[in-house]
Amino acid sequence: MRYLLLVALLAVSFATPGFAQQSGTLSFSLSNPPTSTPATQTSFDATIGGVKGTITMNTDGTWTMSVAGQTFASGTYTCGGGSCSFSGTTLSGKNLSFSLTNKTGTLSGLFPNHGAWVSTVAGWANSHLSGRNRGDVVSQAAGGKGHDASNDLSHGSAQSASSLNGGGPGNGNGAEHGGGQGHGK
Repeated sequence: MRYLLLVALLAVSFATPGFAQQSGTLSFSLSNPPTSTPATQTSFDATIGGVKGTITMNTDGTWTMSVAGQTFASGTYTCGGGSCSFSGTTLSGKNLSFSLTNKTGTLSGLFPNHGAWVSTVAGWANSHLSGRNRGDVVSQAAGGKGHDASNDLSHGSAQSASSLNGGGPGNGNGAEHGGGQGHGK
């Protein structure tokens, strides 16, 4: 029954005009990042695509973003002129190239639409997290504040589909939160 519902939801999504052109833009925010190269390992809060975590800057020019104790994003950084710039090489288990150059901004072109982002985060959460942490992280990615939903009609159906992938009782992948069903932009 779940797979029948998934097929129906995907069919409706693909039949929606403009589906291929929908926004996959992710917002990010860095809470009080250092303005110069730290002398010792330094951490601060960050959010990428709605997913909340902690960025740790190592003294060797590398950084990692941990979510629920697991590496969610990583890369290198450089500091100069009163600010630090973060170049990313991994995001939610995918080898991607991105840049965090201000305290807030957007990342474009990494995912074709919001549904692809939520699906990627759900896959990462299923392989790295357990229990409630899985659902919490997927819910953060599916939430309205972590992405630019201005042109994203796949939002509801992609979230619903992600909750069907192994979303049986106790799997904790967002099913206990409804997988975003009924969630408006």
